[in-house]
Amino acid sequence: MDGLDQASLALGRLALEQQLMEARSVLYAVRELASVIADAAPSLPAARCTSWRSEASEAYATRLAELGTEVTRAQSCLDAAAPVIEATIRELEAVQDAAAARAAGMRTDDWHGAGRGAWVS
Repeated sequence: MDGLDQASLALGRLALEQQLMEARSVLYAVRELASVIADAAPSLPAARCTSWRSEASEAYATRLAELGTEVTRAQSCLDAAAPVIEATIRELEAVQDAAAARAAGMRTDDWHGAGRGAWVS
């Protein structure tokens, strides 16, 4: 195997490792944000709570109800995103494992000769 092939493999491994690191970082952020939303949601006052309402607060009550809906929607999106990111991480890890196995096989073939020289990386 020539040096260009080895360089390509090395760059591919680095790119794959970067993708895995980024996917894991996004998964961590999604889980952290989901936790923050879950912790904060109960602290929102109920939109129909009458103890703080006055005629001047109708717009606030409407906006508060909208925020509650947005929080619920955000929680659902985050809950749906986590498994997708986890599946992406598993796929990237499988690609990484396959690339490592191919690279190990190439090193073994080259070490045993087969007319291509005897080098070991």
